[in-house]
Amino acid sequence: MNGAKSIMNGNTMQVDRISELPDHIIHHILSFLPTIEVVRMCLVSKHWKRLCYKVTALQFSEFSMGQNLTQRNFPTFLRFFYLLMTRDEEPLVSKLKLDLCRFTRRSIALRSWFNFVLTNRSDVLANLKELDLCVETSDCGRYYLLPKTVFRLRSLTLLRLCGVMLKGLEFVNLPCLKSLSLENVQLDNQALHNLLTSCSSLENLLLKEIVDFWPLNVSCSSLMSLKIIINGFFTSKVNVEAKNLQSFVFIGSLGKPSLKFLSTCETIRNLSLCRANFRSDKGLQSLLLKLPFLERLALDKCFFRKDVTICGPHLKHLAFIGDVIMSKGLETIIDTPNLVSFSFEGYVEPEFSLIASNPLKASIKLYRREFEYDTHWYSDLLNFLANFDCFRNVNLQVVSEKVYIYTYTFLCYYFYLIPGYLS
Repeated sequence: MNGAKSIMNGNTMQVDRISELPDHIIHHILSFLPTIEVVRMCLVSKHWKRLCYKVTALQFSEFSMGQNLTQRNFPTFLRFFYLLMTRDEEPLVSKLKLDLCRFTRRSIALRSWFNFVLTNRSDVLANLKELDLCVETSDCGRYYLLPKTVFRLRSLTLLRLCGVMLKGLEFVNLPCLKSLSLENVQLDNQALHNLLTSCSSLENLLLKEIVDFWPLNVSCSSLMSLKIIINGFFTSKVNVEAKNLQSFVFIGSLGKPSLKFLSTCETIRNLSLCRANFRSDKGLQSLLLKLPFLERLALDKCFFRKDVTICGPHLKHLAFIGDVIMSKGLETIIDTPNLVSFSFEGYVEPEFSLIASNPLKASIKLYRREFEYDTHWYSDLLNFLANFDCFRNVNLQVVSEKVYIYTYTFLCYYFYLIPGYLS
């Protein structure tokens, strides 16, 4: 069959078509496999052993596959891993992923090997484009000290670090880096500044649970996408300066940190804020005035002290998620002439006003109340739903049969919608 190898298994003919694929396609397939599986493939035949020795993507996760490595066979695996990593001939390794526990013999051996390669054989990493390193931190807050050589790998385009400590980043040379992810990393503002200013091609940045420095200052002219996630109790400020930023996702902490944009962030088109703190009465309004091209805005559990006004000539998609300002009894005014879709998830808010020229779709999910539904609540509901009479399609989700019957009758009468529009 076209030169494909055939094996008889009882009365069934099994054909090995994978071996007939071109080498570069097999290498591409092997790049998606954990390295321990690649090691096993070497036992199939001499042909497969030759192919496996040329794999360019190495990955090892002690959490998902560590149980397959015993004290007896781990040295063999580590020796193979080292041979693949330090080979001098082409192709060189282009992708490396390590996911390690903190205190095990295997993880300590792999970290020692990784440090040795970075310190003494950095030449074999000349073609490394993606590095994903995650080390489990100890209960006492000890972090893995990452060798500085990592920040001089000029070919890197993607770098993800988790559970490491970054110190003394005076010299960083990552001209090709486009995506940077720092999760549970210990560093200070100066180290972050040196890192960002030395990455002239950086486009995507994730900062999650950064340790030991506040306020958080992010400044990078090439940045296009930024995501900041803060857990725990935190009340300091977050300052962002990125003149080419187009998408920003901010997930704050229980302390609801205040968010400050500089005027250079006016190119943002997609903005999502969760647990952000707007202390002044014009906090959100002044922020939106600096974002003339904003098209998408999502507010989730944000804190406001005063009434809120949302105006945006280019705003097309707006979402209120969770208990944003609705439980505070504040007035909300939304004036968005080009609004296309609106999502609301929370409690009924009587002091709510929405102005839109020709919106298409509204999605509303009302939370369950802890007390009895009375006439005041139904009146507030009527005033609230009246804001959506200009929408072509309204999707309403309620959790009470009484509310459903009332709102169904009200919508059919007020909007002249057929029953199929309601869900």
